[in-house]
Amino acid sequence: MTATELFSLENKTAVVTGATGLIGSRHCRALAEAGAQVVVADLAPAQCEALQKTLPGGPHLSLPTDVTDPGSLQDAREIILRSFGSIDVLVNNAAINDMFEHPALAAWSPGKAGNKRRSSERCQYILNSRRPGVRFSFRMRKSVLCRNSP
Repeated sequence: MTATELFSLENKTAVVTGATGLIGSRHCRALAEAGAQVVVADLAPAQCEALQKTLPGGPHLSLPTDVTDPGSLQDAREIILRSFGSIDVLVNNAAINDMFEHPALAAWSPGKAGNKRRSSERCQYILNSRRPGVRFSFRMRKSVLCRNSP
């Protein structure tokens, strides 16, 4: 078995929050290259659509989503399940780019850290990424990737 086969995400659905930022867009591309159907989830509809059109493979979905709004996350979950049937991968990347793109600005906003953590937990709960069967979990600062076993 090759590494590409071992790490294939063929027929898996990957949701990336904060998808249009510096790191999120790279997550989207890597997941698409691994064969996943990528859900490009971020605040700006035009940016989501533009990124989704550049991804290899597919089908992919552009989905404007606000991770700080439980209703927006619930709506996103319903659309994703209706479109693809499951959520297999969650890269919870929303609101982490300030640390990398504008570190001075992020340093001046310590109060936001708790809100970002709560948004992250809410996103995982509503998108149901903490369900039984999670085989692989990777954490990079505030970005979380969970992959369910086949």
